[in-house]
Amino acid sequence: MPQTHESRRIPGNPGREPQPGVTPPPAEGGSSQPPSARTGVLRLEGDRMYVEVGGERIWLDPRQTVDTLRGLGPTPAGARVTRAAPSALAAAVAAAQRHRAELEAIDGVVTVRAGYQFEKGRITKTPCLVVAVAPGTSPALPPSLEGVPGDVTPAAP
Repeated sequence: MPQTHESRRIPGNPGREPQPGVTPPPAEGGSSQPPSARTGVLRLEGDRMYVEVGGERIWLDPRQTVDTLRGLGPTPAGARVTRAAPSALAAAVAAAQRHRAELEAIDGVVTVRAGYQFEKGRITKTPCLVVAVAPGTSPALPPSLEGVPGDVTPAAP
């Protein structure tokens, strides 16, 4: 008689649902702290990197690690990573830096940054000053500064 999928099953314990208010014991050699409360140390061994947490080594993917450290991926907690803006955006970046405080002093303006202009709901290749404004406000803003056009967008909560 041929074996069916069901006849090849390995009997086991189906387990149970977690009990409210009961913290499961840590795995052998593990930590009782939740992952978000643990910290590690970034270490370099030869040309490989790992994070050491409580004596355990967690090896890192080399490409992802390099991208992260260069600021191309998620920013490590507490680190400030800066990247060079595309040359076409340089004038908008400079204008945003020079006029940020002046524009943010206008009632309703939340923040100012360099970006690309939107036309009819589509992004264009035109660099601009993006001015985020509080929803429901219409501050009086100059159409351009230092020859860089402005674009208004509602600030997200």
